[in-house]
Amino acid sequence: MLDNQRSSKWLLAFQRVVFRVSAAVALFQRQMEAIIGEDLIAAGVRVYLDDILVFSRTRQDHLALLDKVFERMLAAGMKTRLSKCSFMQNEVEYLGYNLSGAGIEAAFERIQALIDAPAPAQK
Repeated sequence: MLDNQRSSKWLLAFQRVVFRVSAAVALFQRQMEAIIGEDLIAAGVRVYLDDILVFSRTRQDHLALLDKVFERMLAAGMKTRLSKCSFMQNEVEYLGYNLSGAGIEAAFERIQALIDAPAPAQK
């Protein structure tokens, strides 16, 4: 479906993704990384689709990174839903892992089936 036609310059803009859906995910990821910027990604910001993780060693560094992330999101016209946000956490469960200052470990719920599985029987 086309929208925004101009008769003098023939500007056409698509309202929907016109290519394969599998390519849309990669393009969205690339756009999110471009909005946040390589400098912030190097400083402790991670972007995975519509999730943004910010980590740092000190509270002041964390607040400075958050401020920069919000500035870039605002400049790009992005919005956040505060009910889906968590700020200043020491530990976060994300994509099946617990992330903390101590490191990364598998979330207990994800490995529970392996723990509860019976030992293999020898024939």
